[in-house]
Amino acid sequence: MPQFIASPDLPEDGFGSMLLDMIRQNLEEKPEKKKAFSKLKARVAIVARDSDVSVTLVFMLGTLTVLPGVDAPDITISADSAEILGLSSVPLRLGLPDPLSPEGRDMLKGLSRGRLKIRGMLTHPLALIRLTEVMSVA
Repeated sequence: MPQFIASPDLPEDGFGSMLLDMIRQNLEEKPEKKKAFSKLKARVAIVARDSDVSVTLVFMLGTLTVLPGVDAPDITISADSAEILGLSSVPLRLGLPDPLSPEGRDMLKGLSRGRLKIRGMLTHPLALIRLTEVMSVA
């Protein structure tokens, strides 16, 4: 059974709480994603550059803890808020964003143009694939 923990320092109506709720709802609506969630062991910092907000998602084999700020991440995703939220709607193909879809191509353009930055994708590829699967609502 997945567990979700919000740090007491995390604002209830903030970015981190929204991400926590999105992942919780995604796992409830799509139980097949629980397998990837239960295998995910990584610290993922998400930085919304336009609103100067950052959180760290700590995935520990079936438990997600959300902390405010950036705290020793394995993977760091930084972009504007809209771009970060848009990542959840990118269709997947073999666990990765589908480059044949318009959303997938837009994400790749964001990476190539620097609108979207993902540090740690080469050193933690399996964690990134599982993260993508867990966060995707598509």
